[in-house]
Amino acid sequence: MPTALARQRRRAHQAVSARLAEAVGAVQPPGPDGRPLVRASIRAGRVRLRGNVASTARANHIRRAITRVAGLAVVADDLYDDETLARDARALVAVNVPPAITPRVYVVLGKVYLDWPKRDAELERSIEAHISRAAGVRAVVHGQWSQGVWG
Repeated sequence: MPTALARQRRRAHQAVSARLAEAVGAVQPPGPDGRPLVRASIRAGRVRLRGNVASTARANHIRRAITRVAGLAVVADDLYDDETLARDARALVAVNVPPAITPRVYVVLGKVYLDWPKRDAELERSIEAHISRAAGVRAVVHGQWSQGVWG
């Protein structure tokens, strides 16, 4: 049977968890599928943020909102923004792809889209292996959308 102290700690943890969920929900709406794009967990008063956001400004906004929640000791941050992922993906492409067939790079909530002027399956597999290792990348999608090819 839990002691009074254990019940008190559990209630305090639940209260902080509720304030944290409210703070995250207020600044970051759920994704298109209804699931949260940013997840927050608490352990011993320490918060860990995980997920993808559209911009560095959005990530900073979430970080500031979390630091205002009373009862939290430290914030560990695993937030990844599309601007930084796009910059990193473009750098990997520039180093590993010949300039004549360099794809356009787009990132949407952690998914990297490579719009190739000319398809090369071997090169696509190679660059996907490089990009998919980067922290925060949820998927790599290849296509020729600017060429009018949608399938």
